[in-house]
Amino acid sequence: MRLPLFLLLIGLVLPGHAHAEDQAAPNALATLQQRADAAALWSLPAWQKMLHMETGALGRRRSAVHSSWFFLAEDGRQDPRAELHATLRAFVEQQTVSVREEKAACVFGLRWRFLDTHLDLRAHGVPMPDCARRTQWWQALNPERAWLVFPAAYLNSPASMFGHTLLRIDGTRGSERSPLLAYAVNFAAQTDTENSLVYAYKGLTGGYVGRFSVMPYYEKVREYGRIEVRDLWEYPLQLPEAALERVMLHLWELRGAGFDYYFFTRNCSFQLLTLLEVAMPERDLRQGLGWRAIPTDTIGALHHQDLLGAPRYRPSMGTTLRHRADQIGADDTRLALAVARGEREADTLPDWPAQRRARALDVAHDWLYHRTQNGPIDRDTGVARARGILAARAATGVRSDFPAPAAPATAPHAGHPTARLFSGMFTGEGGAGLAVGLRAAYHDVLDPVGGYDQGSEVAFGEVDARWDTRGDRLQLHRLTLVQILSMSPRGLLFQPVSWRVQFGGRRLSGVNSRFGGYLDGGPGLAWRFGPLTTYGFARMAVDAAQDLEQGYSLGGGARIGAAWESNGPASLLIEAHSRNALLGGDFERHQLDLGAQWHWDRTVGLRLHAYIARQDGEVRRGLRLGITRYFDPGYAASPAG
Repeated sequence: MRLPLFLLLIGLVLPGHAHAEDQAAPNALATLQQRADAAALWSLPAWQKMLHMETGALGRRRSAVHSSWFFLAEDGRQDPRAELHATLRAFVEQQTVSVREEKAACVFGLRWRFLDTHLDLRAHGVPMPDCARRTQWWQALNPERAWLVFPAAYLNSPASMFGHTLLRIDGTRGSERSPLLAYAVNFAAQTDTENSLVYAYKGLTGGYVGRFSVMPYYEKVREYGRIEVRDLWEYPLQLPEAALERVMLHLWELRGAGFDYYFFTRNCSFQLLTLLEVAMPERDLRQGLGWRAIPTDTIGALHHQDLLGAPRYRPSMGTTLRHRADQIGADDTRLALAVARGEREADTLPDWPAQRRARALDVAHDWLYHRTQNGPIDRDTGVARARGILAARAATGVRSDFPAPAAPATAPHAGHPTARLFSGMFTGEGGAGLAVGLRAAYHDVLDPVGGYDQGSEVAFGEVDARWDTRGDRLQLHRLTLVQILSMSPRGLLFQPVSWRVQFGGRRLSGVNSRFGGYLDGGPGLAWRFGPLTTYGFARMAVDAAQDLEQGYSLGGGARIGAAWESNGPASLLIEAHSRNALLGGDFERHQLDLGAQWHWDRTVGLRLHAYIARQDGEVRRGLRLGITRYFDPGYAASPAG
């Protein structure tokens, strides 16, 4: 009788024990949700930034992430409180995120850490599950230090005409000494076209999804430095160890998550700052960048908050090749190119000293590698030719010992701010008075060149307004929506084609002409001699305005000129351009321009523009003189000071 009685007791006790376990989870969940509401955890900056909550133009708040799996509540994208409650439920009930095939606590490790810190989840019987996949990923990266990397602007790619920013994550396995062993954290639009016009349209209108990705750093160095020929600047990020851990946990949360992507606002630089804000929620890194986010402004925001150390310069293959060609001279460079092009065998160089031959063969090999990577030389031909060069190079038995290219005198963070205000006077073509101009971004050839690419212009959203005191009228003289100038210098190694394009609205003939739309541009060639760039462009221009003979005018012509770009004391530009009528009437104009700017410092200058032109058989003159003031977006102050 004892055994049946024992079994009966077990039957009475175990159901009650199971029932108690069934009640534990709901009780713990209710308690945790009540405590979270009492502390208003959902309203804390740390939680809001983890969800990437933003306030839209109409005042509505929602997350910039639009992947539905990222939210555990049905309305979690708009309601951070509901998302917090749903997150607690997922942790308590050990739910799985099906898209990621992981427990919610493993996917959202930073959320778990935040809630455990504030609510002590473990004390309420909510353990952290074993997260083998995340642990394996973490061990592979082994994060120890982070760097902000700035690849310089690349005008041949619309996505990179302002430059780019990404993170470099160093591990403990020597990537500080060998950075190519590190990993890169990149945010980019997921594009489906190589057409620049389609990319620009979709990028401006939100037609792309942006995502974070993690990849070996050497892949980005190869892409930027060896293929796109872009110099890199690497800034050490002054992140505490705990902040770097939060960066990595959040990156795991964001694996595969899609963001709204806009070329000017919600781009790589902006989202990189949101990632860093999640790691440091007490900081406001994005202040002033809501309406435009430019990579150099991102660097400025971090530098303003003392989060960046002194940068390191990594020259591109193009920069290195040009530097080495300068070292060996034009004659040896021509011989190296003959070898690289297959016009001469590598082992038939003159009986030069060993190091001279080694240097010429190094230039030949690097030029061949660059051309093979960029397509003009097919891979099989390039590899076969490279073997012969390397065999001849090995036979020299010496090091070439090229000195490294010197870093530019001005790092990107020390260049002039990207927004510019002009105020001054004008006279000419029937009017005189006050002139005011505002440019949203970015740089032209008369601005101080330090921190920017010589021979390049990128301007967006530039307005030139004038108060004509003779006619007592306020006029919009010019509205430049986009202006891009790429003066890529030609030389022995590279023979790129330069180009320019601009469009917007303008008055063709002073204050008495009508305002209309225009498109102006064309291809050209450029040559560089130190700070001096000379150039020539073919020109095609079309204008539409009511005072033109047929309502529009299509003209063709040319531009030739020279630009002297300097950090101080002055930058100069002289240019002659012509326009001959092709269609839409007989509008023709031939003009000589002189531009100059005296740089007082990186934020203030005195700018002059004077011209003389012939139009309709008469000579016309004009002058514009005033102060240029460059200004930052208005960065937030560092919490420490």
